[in-house]
Amino acid sequence: MITEIQPLQEPELNSVWIEHREEIYRFFREALNNVIQHAQPPHGTATQVCISLEQQGVKCILAIANNANNASTIKPTACERPKGGYGSKMMSA
Repeated sequence: MITEIQPLQEPELNSVWIEHREEIYRFFREALNNVIQHAQPPHGTATQVCISLEQQGVKCILAIANNANNASTIKPTACERPKGGYGSKMMSA
């Protein structure tokens, strides 16, 4: 696992921020679950996952990429419409 995580600047605690933090966590959990279930053997060829979390202004950017089908480099894929199940649709929302 390769991690590039920067701490987020947290505003005063309020219900909206707490809800956003929970959404980030649920997205993170679903993305890792997808790597475990679909990208690593026996279903895929991934041997590494790269996790990046950074803040740009008021936006949080969470990127999770794996090296499936390319053992030498991790390359994030372009955003696509969700084709999968409930988890992919939840992440898109």
